[in-house]
Amino acid sequence: MPLSPAVTDPYATQDDGTPQPDSVPAAYAALIAGLLAVLAAYLAPTPGVPVPSWATRVLGGLPRFRTSVRRALVELTARLGPMVERDLTEIVQRAAREAAADARWDGPLPDVSPVTVRAVLVVLTSSHQRIQAVMEEAFRAGVRAGQSATGDPTRDIQRVLDDLANRGITGYTDAAGRNWSLEHYVETAVRAQYAEAALNAYLDVCRNARVRFARISVNHTLHRACRDWEGKTVSLDGSPAGVYWVPSPAGRLVEVRCAGTLPESRAAGVWHPWCQHRLTAVIPGGGRRARPSPSVDRVARAQRRYLSRTARAWRRRARVALTPKAREQAQATAKRWDPRQ
Repeated sequence: MPLSPAVTDPYATQDDGTPQPDSVPAAYAALIAGLLAVLAAYLAPTPGVPVPSWATRVLGGLPRFRTSVRRALVELTARLGPMVERDLTEIVQRAAREAAADARWDGPLPDVSPVTVRAVLVVLTSSHQRIQAVMEEAFRAGVRAGQSATGDPTRDIQRVLDDLANRGITGYTDAAGRNWSLEHYVETAVRAQYAEAALNAYLDVCRNARVRFARISVNHTLHRACRDWEGKTVSLDGSPAGVYWVPSPAGRLVEVRCAGTLPESRAAGVWHPWCQHRLTAVIPGGGRRARPSPSVDRVARAQRRYLSRTARAWRRRARVALTPKAREQAQATAKRWDPRQ
């Protein structure tokens, strides 16, 4: 069947943005949940203990907190290697099989490269230094809030914890100056890197099969960057836009109208991490034709993701709640925002 970036869906997030079970995004979500719980435990005021004594005790535990964060990141890194290798192996094998079927190729198929695995791990672990910095800053901010409180410090410390739970770990700035959360950064990294590996495997088989062209499916997308290339034929060998006469498996010449190269279509926006378009190898006079892809209601999906993202933020607030009442309120609010309710 044709290849699409949607091949990454089982390894990234569900339609509402919730991490898929046993996935890299789920591993990072579990990491943050655990770190938030540890942070709340360190900052929780002790009834009857004066604020100065509490602050001294908490600050004395900062080195241990740093060690806890580093240990959690080391453990996550150890888990990421086998997980990424497993995912990429499945994706590359699937893409190669699809290319072999589309291009009528019965030769050897590519395997996942250790270089590709390492490259994905570098992209993911580049976030770890930022995680440590944000957690330490939240720790210090919580102590400052407790010290400046005029009454019970619990309320002021809770505000710091709630703020971190709401916004998540942010600070990843892209070329456009947009500030990303860790959640979005990891999801996008997984989708982009895995889709790239799948596309490279597909193209490797097409090149071995001497396939020159491929067709982009039509799914009536609302994504403007993709729309102009729907249904167009692109070259895989760098041939510029034009009309070509290509021999068919039967030996006769078949006309192929090429709209440009595959890199040109990608530069225009096709094959972005959430793209649903499919790419099909073109065998003139004998290959499969690109089938329409199901259209995606981007507005409805964005709404589901917004609701789910808000519900997840409230669930994080429940984890850092310092009182039973705050925990119950956060859990109830998370349930109301859940798009499945």
